Amino acid sequence: MTFKMKGWSAFTKNGDDDKKIKSTISDRKAKKINVENISAVQEKDGKKFVVEVGDNEYYDPSKKDGIGGKSGKWEGNYNDTNNRRDTMVVNNRYKVGDLIDETEWEKGKAFKKSALKKNGDIRKINKAKKITRKHVKHNTVDSPNYGETTPRQQRTAERKLKKADKKLQKAGYSMEQREEATGASGYNTAMDWATEPMVKKKDKNKRRLKEVKSSIRDLKKERVKKIGNKRAQDNLKSSITGLKEKKKELKNK
Repeated sequence: MTFKMKGWSAFTKNGDDDKKIKSTISDRKAKKINVENISAVQEKDGKKFVVEVGDNEYYDPSKKDGIGGKSGKWEGNYNDTNNRRDTMVVNNRYKVGDLIDETEWEKGKAFKKSALKKNGDIRKINKAKKITRKHVKHNTVDSPNYGETTPRQQRTAERKLKKADKKLQKAGYSMEQREEATGASGYNTAMDWATEPMVKKKDKNKRRLKEVKSSIRDLKKERVKKIGNKRAQDNLKSSITGLKEKKKELKNK
């Protein structure tokens, strides 16, 4: 039976696309790499990116890629889990040669910003995640199911993943993000994305509860200032009681 090879996507691709810059690991995994093992920012095809640096390598601004101490082969570092030099696309706000701040790297602020998630988009993204989790294993040769997938399962997977791609496109995902989500970069990359926590709508009750708690604190401070003014104290006490009832109501929702 015929399988779609790793790198397949729902898009028409040129033969040179394999040379294009793209992340070789998910942002979630990239954050676990120590920032000391990350190169200075580089640029190719309009994309800013960094690469993993070995323990015996170092920052050298005189080198074209900013990496000194290369031995010709990847010797790894103590963060390395896949025995290769990974590439990570970063936000275009960085300049070539910049060294990324440790806090920005660890909090994920260094990576390309995700598509804006409106409420309608959230449903599309979550539906696409479900599709990928169920079907990408039948459409990539590096999946645990390689060799066991039937032609029918493969045809179904292709159709479903094209559907997932359309949902992500409507949600504002770039072509690169959609390809990774539907298996173009392999089973592991797609599953890393699909198994991340489902996107949730902002909890309006939670935000309102926070506002109510803040108002209660402010009124209590005001009561201290108004000690001796019986009328003000009664009014403030009444307001605080009302807010406490509202707080209790929001907690129970």
